[in-house]
Amino acid sequence: MITNLKRVGLLALAAFSPVQAQENPATPPRDRDLKGVIVSYDAAAGELLVRHRPTEQVMRLRGADKARVSIWRQVDLDELPDGQPLIGWGRINEKNKVFNSSIYHVREDDQNLKLGSSGNSLTGRLQRQPVSGENETLTSRDGKSELLLFDGEAAWKLSLKHDIRPSVFRSEQGTAAELQPGREIELQYRSENPAAGGELRSAKVSILFPGGGIYYMNKPGGPTDMTVTSLEESVQKVKQNHQSKAAELARLMPVKMQVVPELARQDEQQVVRLEALADKQPNAKIELRPNYLQTPPRSARELTLSWRATGEQRHGLDVYVAELPLPSLGVGQHLLHWVCDIGGDIHEYWRSYAIADDQTTICMFQVNHRPPDLLETLQRYYIPYHHWTFVPLDFAKWVNPNQPAKAWADASRGDRQYGIYGEFGLQYYPWGAGQVREDPAEVQKAGLNALQTIAPLLGFAGPVNSFWNYTMGNETVRLAREAGYRSVSALCTENHVDGNMAINHTGRPERPYFMATDDFRKPGPGGPDGMVGLAQVQRHTILARRYLCDYNIEPGNGALNAGAGGRDVWDEIALSRLFDFYDALFQMQPSQKVPFVIQQCLEFSGTRVGAAEGNRMMVEYAARKAATGKVVFSNVRALGDYYRRHYTQTPETTAYFHDYWAGVHAFQKPNLFPDVLQIENHLFSGMFIGGGILPDYHYDYTRPWKYPDFGNEGLPRKRDGFGYPDPENYDRFAWTPAITDTREMTAERKEQQKDGKLVRDAHGEQRPGAQAFPAGLVGLATGMEGRRQLV
Repeated sequence: MITNLKRVGLLALAAFSPVQAQENPATPPRDRDLKGVIVSYDAAAGELLVRHRPTEQVMRLRGADKARVSIWRQVDLDELPDGQPLIGWGRINEKNKVFNSSIYHVREDDQNLKLGSSGNSLTGRLQRQPVSGENETLTSRDGKSELLLFDGEAAWKLSLKHDIRPSVFRSEQGTAAELQPGREIELQYRSENPAAGGELRSAKVSILFPGGGIYYMNKPGGPTDMTVTSLEESVQKVKQNHQSKAAELARLMPVKMQVVPELARQDEQQVVRLEALADKQPNAKIELRPNYLQTPPRSARELTLSWRATGEQRHGLDVYVAELPLPSLGVGQHLLHWVCDIGGDIHEYWRSYAIADDQTTICMFQVNHRPPDLLETLQRYYIPYHHWTFVPLDFAKWVNPNQPAKAWADASRGDRQYGIYGEFGLQYYPWGAGQVREDPAEVQKAGLNALQTIAPLLGFAGPVNSFWNYTMGNETVRLAREAGYRSVSALCTENHVDGNMAINHTGRPERPYFMATDDFRKPGPGGPDGMVGLAQVQRHTILARRYLCDYNIEPGNGALNAGAGGRDVWDEIALSRLFDFYDALFQMQPSQKVPFVIQQCLEFSGTRVGAAEGNRMMVEYAARKAATGKVVFSNVRALGDYYRRHYTQTPETTAYFHDYWAGVHAFQKPNLFPDVLQIENHLFSGMFIGGGILPDYHYDYTRPWKYPDFGNEGLPRKRDGFGYPDPENYDRFAWTPAITDTREMTAERKEQQKDGKLVRDAHGEQRPGAQAFPAGLVGLATGMEGRRQLV
């Protein structure tokens, strides 16, 4: 029975989460950005109505007849003639003369056309030539030619690594006559109060192909360009280069500090371990700040380290070690602070560690972009997190003998100083993304081994036993097990192609779980040797699967797709919904028998002002939760270790999702979506939609699975939206991994008042021989006061 779940409604704009910054209505007028769809244009009044996407709110703008209007007209790449001047924005591969681009801009003439590449743009002329042999270039629809962009005499191949066909646009001067209903528009307006509309300053109207947005449906790329030889040769060169800098690196990075285990129960002993290379015995004083996030914080305590000289020397420095059992403390987040007096590039070390029980919420932050303002917020709270890093496999840096030792140390400085965790990825190599799972087994194994070899040379704390990879495959996970990896992260909920990365992680539990040996998406054996799978971010299970992965706990992604150019009212509306979702997740804990894990994504901070602001607010919001409740923080390494120590099988968890984005129908989501209950354990995962007795999705984990790593190629997919399966047209029982076929099962329930009580009867039938599966009775009323409990 699930009780104590409070439904969080949508908050009024003036009263949403206290972490939101309120806009002062007295602020002077300023220019604001908006993206949406034109509703109507009144030429006589010069008034434009625009519906914002994704919130569906309508903005009234005056002065449209006087505004600057330009047109962004989509054209077909095959219709462009040879010699057409083009400008593209994408990734330039100088070595192979390949240009990966998703958007091109047509130049009508070559006036002021400067041939050449600069940064992430390339300017040149289009040319076609016959297709010759196997290649990764973009071919025209007739399949007889490939497209090149000529920069003078050099030909750049247009690659399909990111899009099956780039979107091509021609810019034109326009008039207010182009402000026609239904057209997409990006505009700038001036206003004191964004909710009250304002004066239109400029507008860019997109005239797109019928039936879709600016993106063509993506297709998966092929294997990476890696070879065993290239990997092993690069690793060997890195090791040799490191050897020449080893003495200097020893003085730059003389300290190793670790709390073991980082996440523990109250009955487990936690120890802080230090190793130091020094000319003298290091500082013996270390400060402990118990429950430092609590309000008010407890008093700090000074502890003493017992340093011991091992008698060993490295690079002319004595080796000292210290191991200190930490005092028994209660549930919460605790902090160690040690001042270094033996030199090196760090003068103060911090380690935040946690103690949890079964009534604790564990928050995990996954970070990619780390601009200074976000780093400052994370460091202000000393919150543990894990960040995606491709640094160890950036061979070009580490084989370069001119790369200073400081650059090597800087690669891991944050990890060494604060104990954060570098989550290493196979997905991206110096030459770009690829389908790692399609590489030969020996190549995948060499890549996994390369991570384990190079990361310690750069100062990252070992052991390297976890990795992330969107293009996960069963063989990849098997090889990782054999190489000693014990955690896999960045798992998603949906089936789609992101860029050229074909993702199908459907069927897995949303909360952390032990991976089976026959399929990485189903639970399997746990214990000390279990392989723990973790999601990239907590998503609304059904909305993320049917419509777009943006229905998740990720401010940056939401701000990005809401057109957030800054802290405008539209950002705040979107974020208020997200914080409703976030807050409701904390309310799941009273119904659990194990700690409830919330995984949050702090992405895109380096790309959008609104994204960075939303991510900062999420960190501060979580810190305030920890100030008054049983909330702690962890990372992939620590949580995987916690699961392997305490569980022999995937523990059961439940979650109840409302439509936190009610009124928003971005990415073809309906305005209102029913509530969803999800139950998952080592035997099954069941999702019940709208109070149904039969699960809409039920995955049986007790049977062998043998499904393709990607699959579902034959399902009808949406033309835009990253090629998601079209929820209105595909057969969900044809999906792989397959769900239980409930079409021959029936279930009904009846309600009646009897002796002043509400009585609900449920009855179900299933075909002979069908496997057992869970049934749900959701939303039973417990009294006239309208309180709800879930059974």
